[in-house]
Amino acid sequence: MPSILLVCTANICRSPMGEALLRARLAGLAELQSCGTHAASRGEPIDSRAAAALARRDLSLPKRWRSRRVQAGSLGGFDMILAMDHDNLRALRQICPPGLQDRVQLFMDQVPGRAGDEVPDPYFGAPQGFDNVLDLLELGARAIAQALRR
Repeated sequence: MPSILLVCTANICRSPMGEALLRARLAGLAELQSCGTHAASRGEPIDSRAAAALARRDLSLPKRWRSRRVQAGSLGGFDMILAMDHDNLRALRQICPPGLQDRVQLFMDQVPGRAGDEVPDPYFGAPQGFDNVLDLLELGARAIAQALRR
């Protein structure tokens, strides 16, 4: 089973939601973590609206979970490094060692017909944006699961 790193901006909405969802849907991953390209140096809890959207689907993160910033030195430990949007993808490609560049992709690139699409940042929008993010993450989780069964 592969190891997966999910990356968004602050690591308080999209990537931790993806981490919770993939943990529930893809048992047996070698490693699964999330981080942010611009996460605060002091770890923050998941956004309360993101946690509420997870709870509506009976998903959660451990209570002690905290955000963290992506580190170039840790990228080698992952088979798949999945960015939520194009800004995250650019930031990852800037810090990613040359031999690992092929591991860096958009999360939605995993979904047939959705290559190049972003998982939008719900932080400044309406609460239903968090549910929309979970719908997109579900699509990705299903696509990754299908690819792993092959």
